Amino acid sequence: MGSLSESGWASSKEPLDSTLYGEPGFSIGNPTKAEEVYREAIQIDSTALHPHLFLAKLYDQIGKTDEAIKEYEALLLLNHDETIPEIRSAKEALFLLLDRKEIQELTQRGEILTQEGKWGEALQYFQAAAVIDPGLPVVHHNLARFYDKTDRPDLVVQAVNEALLLEPDSRTLHLLLGKALRAKRAFKDSLAAYVKTLSLSPNGQEGLFYLEAQAGLLQTEFEMLKAPIEAASPYRDGLQKKASGEMDEAQISLEQASRLSPGSPLIHQALGEVYEKKGKEKKRSPPLKRPSNSTPASIRLGGRSPGFTLNKDVTQKRSMPSIGFLASLIQA
Repeated sequence: MGSLSESGWASSKEPLDSTLYGEPGFSIGNPTKAEEVYREAIQIDSTALHPHLFLAKLYDQIGKTDEAIKEYEALLLLNHDETIPEIRSAKEALFLLLDRKEIQELTQRGEILTQEGKWGEALQYFQAAAVIDPGLPVVHHNLARFYDKTDRPDLVVQAVNEALLLEPDSRTLHLLLGKALRAKRAFKDSLAAYVKTLSLSPNGQEGLFYLEAQAGLLQTEFEMLKAPIEAASPYRDGLQKKASGEMDEAQISLEQASRLSPGSPLIHQALGEVYEKKGKEKKRSPPLKRPSNSTPASIRLGGRSPGFTLNKDVTQKRSMPSIGFLASLIQA
């Protein structure tokens, strides 16, 4: 191994050897003392690499991002030879910290704009933060929180699902998911999200997450029981319109009923029948006649047909799936 400076730290021209110096002092649980020791070492020999490296790691661990950036920059000014593994990892750590700092600044600006009601501008900041590091769970978490505050449950579900891929055991994310799914009236999935939150709570600890999940469960169950009652009136109206042959009006009423009570197989069955009958009516309509002044493509091309044939079924509106197919989806 290369020579050491009098301070006992590797000089700026020598490779770093963590097996000799061990791990940074904060690993023993005394970061304040570790910071003091590393600062003293830098005062003794400002060209030594290890004090800057360990101090940067210390600051990163205790959340002092600006100080960590300064120490990594000081280290790389002393030695930027990327053939040394520690120098290479220090450079990567610096870039990550710079990204983290920018994400933090964008997020703070987005939160301020959200509080001011400037939702369009706020969203741009949250999205910009997500672009910097899409692999960071917090950027999707922040987007989900923003969408939750602005009552956009579809986008909450999307952002939460992306964050859960990176942080599957986040109680906060499962709580947000339960609330958003209830707003979408996906009651069974909402209950599952709240149950997952409860399962992630430590045994015997009924803290804030546990209480919110319990409250969410009760509210979802209540709305689930209330949904058929709310859907009864548009459902009856839809059946009456369907019986009298007013299919467009029947579709409107039954679609409203299905949104209010998405778990009702009878509503879906009636709506499927309407779609099927409307599709048959479309098929019975007379085909469009070719204008008298039009010329077939084969004639315009000098008797040669084009290199493709147009499927006439493409020009017709497809009929909707059968009732049996819809029923199988509902039962699934």
